[in-house]
Amino acid sequence: MLVMLFSFVVGTERENDFSLNPLCLQSRYDDGMSEIEDAMHSITGNHIDQDDMLHAFRAPEGLVMEVTALAGDSQTRQAIVAWDLMSDGKRIATAKRRFYVNQGKPCVESYFWMKADQRKRGLVRFILKNTFPRYEAWGIYAAEAHMNAAGRYVYARLGFSMDKPYPVLKAFEQVAGSTEEYLEAKRLIDHPWEFAQWAPGKAFLLSDACPSWAGTLIIDRKQPGYAHALKYLNQPLPGPEPSTPVP
Repeated sequence: MLVMLFSFVVGTERENDFSLNPLCLQSRYDDGMSEIEDAMHSITGNHIDQDDMLHAFRAPEGLVMEVTALAGDSQTRQAIVAWDLMSDGKRIATAKRRFYVNQGKPCVESYFWMKADQRKRGLVRFILKNTFPRYEAWGIYAAEAHMNAAGRYVYARLGFSMDKPYPVLKAFEQVAGSTEEYLEAKRLIDHPWEFAQWAPGKAFLLSDACPSWAGTLIIDRKQPGYAHALKYLNQPLPGPEPSTPVP
């Protein structure tokens, strides 16, 4: 049975001292939490408890992580966690993760939405800097993501490979300044992190001309995409670490 759990909030304190104790977890949900743990064990072969899952998706200081759904089904080997990031009682971002098994390997599918005025704060990088090492520890083989306007650039920069690069390349062709520019894009598109570091590629990924795309990152330090992701996540953010809500 797929068990859905709702309505508990996790507050955050200092960056390295996050409170992971539910502030309003209703007691009738306590027994159901084992369904989540059983599902994650069936997917990964590892024991992953509630605190470990929530710590993997902690929010920056000054924001509140409001978990909106948890679901686990050990028979179909699926688990879902979804949450909102709240600032002064207002939702500024929404994230969802679905853990499942694909061809015998544990995978995670990601969705992330963010208000336009919250971009360039480093929120995605902040979350993933903590999340990826957890994925490694849990034995997750691959992360999959569906890129909307909030993620087309940052996930390319992170090292995700495009599942279908041709539509992105075709859209770039329509705005390319020259044949040479298009040919350079064609050369780089199979390594989106290189495309994203190339000035015309970055501008395109950040523009409305770029279509949404789906991508995959193999969680393996021997893979060039993931090695690049770790290097990128450990670079200093361009501005101050997100610590207080933006008015």
